[in-house]
Amino acid sequence: MQPDSYINLSEKLSNSYLEQKRTNLLRVVVSSNLSPKETIHIYQPLLQYISKKTGFQCVLMQKKTNFEIKDLFNSKSVDIGIITASAYVLDQDQMNIIAIPVINNDLTFSSVIISNKDNIRKFEDLKGKSIAFTDIASFSGYLIPLYYLKENNLDINYFSNHIFTFNSSDSISALLDNIVDAAALNSKFFKTYIKENPEKSQNLHIVWQSPIRIGNPPVVARKDINPEIEKRIKDVLINMNSDPEGERILKALGYDKFSQSQPTLYLPIKMILKKFEQ
Repeated sequence: MQPDSYINLSEKLSNSYLEQKRTNLLRVVVSSNLSPKETIHIYQPLLQYISKKTGFQCVLMQKKTNFEIKDLFNSKSVDIGIITASAYVLDQDQMNIIAIPVINNDLTFSSVIISNKDNIRKFEDLKGKSIAFTDIASFSGYLIPLYYLKENNLDINYFSNHIFTFNSSDSISALLDNIVDAAALNSKFFKTYIKENPEKSQNLHIVWQSPIRIGNPPVVARKDINPEIEKRIKDVLINMNSDPEGERILKALGYDKFSQSQPTLYLPIKMILKKFEQ
């Protein structure tokens, strides 16, 4: 059986549904701050491709925060996740990396702080200014800037005020609307944003960029998933760039291809979290 579509549900499926209705479901959670409509538009082709190649009917679930993702994996309510790097590190005992996207020939990204203010050009200029972060568990959107402050004997009070937007796009909007003076983001998100929104990006500039880099947001599987199912999904992803249809989907996602698992790329996050525990 080769289904060509998938089910979209915002909440987890009950066990009774799984037992009574279908047995070939693959529950996929996407970590996204986009609207449900935007998330479906972006990830629908990938999930349809996985369905076509594996015979599984993909069930899409969308969550915003890393802690929501953690809860789903801990309760075994999902099988596969397209998640943030931080979400993986927070719950890596419950998941295996299946594949990592290669973006612009790179497996990694860093944290940047951006501004559109002429008087904010370096980190020192941020003192007494306001800043937008994304998620309290976000590597690029919070943890790395906070770590930099800690390493320089500073704290969050270095800024006059800070807010959490839970969305990189909203962080930029807060900056453009003069709600804040700066915003902390994923470096690749910022690069894509300025490419796709040239009219809004004319005055946006990088104030600070972290030298620490970590792996791109991975595709993961629940730790106790059937190994055969995990292998089938992994093989589909790793070989997508060799298939014309798969290559088109990768291009639309902004990926070059999927690479093999490299958990060591996420060690910097573990190191930073341990520093915060001290």
